[in-house]
Amino acid sequence: MAQRAALNSTRRTPGLPWPVVTQAPVVDKLIGAVVPMRADWTRPDPAILAFLSSHGRYGIPFNIVYGPGAPSGIVLPELLTSASVLEAIERAGKGGV
Repeated sequence: MAQRAALNSTRRTPGLPWPVVTQAPVVDKLIGAVVPMRADWTRPDPAILAFLSSHGRYGIPFNIVYGPGAPSGIVLPELLTSASVLEAIERAGKGGV
């Protein structure tokens, strides 16, 4: 329950797709199954730019899902849907323990 509360309490930043990842059924799939990572690009950072560029993107929002079935990551569309996030999680989890 603490993880659900933490995910649900994430303040929405204008322009970021947080509502999709903080609502059922996505949040139910994420609990205990992910390690969230977030890069802060409020000040330009060459490392973040290089990471985005390596995935063919040059701005935000940018979301990617990694897992045993997707060690190089699955880049999500800029406009997230529950279906696209759940499908990426499923694909990334294949081959896992």
